[in-house]
Amino acid sequence: VVPLTSAITVLRHGEEERCAVHYADGRMETAPLAALGQFVSEEGNPGNRKGVRAVFVEIAHDFLKNGLRLVDTPGVGSVFELNSETTRAFLPRIDIALVVLGCDPPVTSEELHLIRAMAPLTEYILVVLNKADLVSPEGQAKADAFTRTVLRDVLGGAPGPLAACSALQALDGPGDGGVPPLASRLSALAASG
Repeated sequence: VVPLTSAITVLRHGEEERCAVHYADGRMETAPLAALGQFVSEEGNPGNRKGVRAVFVEIAHDFLKNGLRLVDTPGVGSVFELNSETTRAFLPRIDIALVVLGCDPPVTSEELHLIRAMAPLTEYILVVLNKADLVSPEGQAKADAFTRTVLRDVLGGAPGPLAACSALQALDGPGDGGVPPLASRLSALAASG
């Protein structure tokens, strides 16, 4: 409902679970995982007043062992333009884009501009329609069809499979059927180099 992320968050493999906080002025510090929100959330670090360049979240997980890094950028289109600027500045560094949209509304004009900017930078743009648990199956189908139509126009071709997921249900347990196929696609892409 409100903007959540104010700084870049990178999930990478590490033997010790921790956060490595890198500041724009060159400083670095480590912190426990529980402190992550103090550095990357709009609530804990409004407008990135702490000057965080990025936080590297390190965990020991097989999915990340071969060098795969997942990067969470601030959302675009919020009232905090700095968040959108941070995300746009990071785009040239992407290999694969995992774009998380909502089901209601399914896509905004700011998100479309971001996807258009990503298109020449990567051949892989995976689209997730999150919050699928908040709409009916009919609503999911309409969101999927609408998003496909809009993305086809922006990308100049079919966008490929869209994953309808509920991050909330996935966090609560195995109740979300959209996350496992998405994780399999990411694993396959990571394994292919």
